[in-house]
Amino acid sequence: MLVRLKGLSSEEQQALGPAFQVLLDHRECPLDDPGLPLLVTAGIFDPDPSVFDEAAYLSSGVTALESAVGILRRIEARILDYRTVRDKCLKCLEELKGIADQWAQALKVVDDELAERRHDLVVARSLLEEETARVEAVNRRRREILENHVPFVVYARPRRSSVTQNSVPRLSLHGLWKPPVPACLEEDHPAPEELEAMFAHLRALPLAWFPSLQKLLNHLDRPQRILDVFKVVRNRAQAMVSDTQEADTNGKEMTPFGVVSFQKTVKAISESHSKAVRTRWEKKALLDLGALQRLSWKGLKEEAQNILSVEDLLSGGLGRFQAARQASQEVQDMEDVAACLYARADRVPAAVRLEWAQRISRYDEPADLRRLSVLPRWSELSMELRKDLQGLADWLFAKVDPGIPEAVDFMNDLVRVALLLASHAPVGRIVSGHAPAPATGRTGDWLDLVIEKGLARIGMQVSIEEAAGSTVQAVVEDMSGTEVRVRVTRTEKATFHILAGAKATFLGR
Repeated sequence: MLVRLKGLSSEEQQALGPAFQVLLDHRECPLDDPGLPLLVTAGIFDPDPSVFDEAAYLSSGVTALESAVGILRRIEARILDYRTVRDKCLKCLEELKGIADQWAQALKVVDDELAERRHDLVVARSLLEEETARVEAVNRRRREILENHVPFVVYARPRRSSVTQNSVPRLSLHGLWKPPVPACLEEDHPAPEELEAMFAHLRALPLAWFPSLQKLLNHLDRPQRILDVFKVVRNRAQAMVSDTQEADTNGKEMTPFGVVSFQKTVKAISESHSKAVRTRWEKKALLDLGALQRLSWKGLKEEAQNILSVEDLLSGGLGRFQAARQASQEVQDMEDVAACLYARADRVPAAVRLEWAQRISRYDEPADLRRLSVLPRWSELSMELRKDLQGLADWLFAKVDPGIPEAVDFMNDLVRVALLLASHAPVGRIVSGHAPAPATGRTGDWLDLVIEKGLARIGMQVSIEEAAGSTVQAVVEDMSGTEVRVRVTRTEKATFHILAGAKATFLGR
């Protein structure tokens, strides 16, 4: 930015000329010279008039004062000009900082998209290697059969017309099928963070939404017991509301522009339920205990069904009852079944899951997933997998009251989030790293890697780029801080050669 300062006019130069001449005559005298005060008092810079009378001295003094005032005013104007220049420079600096922040945000978006593309590429390479190995095994088995077990080949001409008429259709019977819910409750499926957030919202839902949980209130057989629970819940809600306000004041995490629509939809669903939970906490914080004391036991029970949740009962002192533990187990079963639905959906072919995600990722459009047959290419799945997925969804929807639209909508969102998470790996969960030093070895050797982004876990699969363009497969065996130690499980050649800084991508599934 170019700022032009106007110079001294001819009149200003003429007025300041004598003073400048005196300064030039004594330019060898610095400001910190001890003799400068003597020069000033001696009149070197302000000589006496040639006529030694009172009027001349008065005129000379007035002239000196006017000159001093004029000089100060001109200096003040020049200082204002410099202040204007400084303000413009500060404004330009703020604009440059804003541009730098915009560039940083744009680079963050590019980095996230690049990390996602790199992750997709590694997954595609891994799937291609697995499929190639499977095809080679099938072809090898076929060649072995043809070479060792086929003495001759018979050619049969295909028929052009059916030799049977009115044939009786046959029912294709499958093997033994185990109900999915008991099988899921016996297993332990880890749930991603987004699904865990939905579980937290599930525990905060009113008891009236779950018919199987309403019987808990029958164990509060006196009005005072229900009132005691309301007191504890109100105090807890007031603390929760104050903590939430402080968290909102500290700031909110911004979602970078360019994140895929699947993750945006999951985030929007979670935020909508978080707002609903916050609204319920605010209502609980304003409970009128005086009005509740005037109600009968039946009236208190109805209010408790509409206001209290399972976590309210457990925090309100009902944990000593067996029914409360049963309620906790009931909610835990719902969480386990939802996590199992997420794990079973991962068995669906990737292309089908992608179409599912594209269909149900539109947040503004409600998705009714009580019948999963509405999903694209549902008929292409095996009968066992279809029965498993539909059975898990039916069990979840059976837990809520169908007469409460909000309860059905929440269960729809829970199933929707599980399917979306199974269909896509969000950018926030991508884990990447690099090799700090070059390495050479073979299958079974150990490598040290440094984590650049994300959180690694023991047992994660790792794909490391080789210098020749191939990849090395490994598994995380140990970790400390941002450093992990992996064991090589598969190489494309007898030995591998990894350069310093080679990219490593960690696969969570």
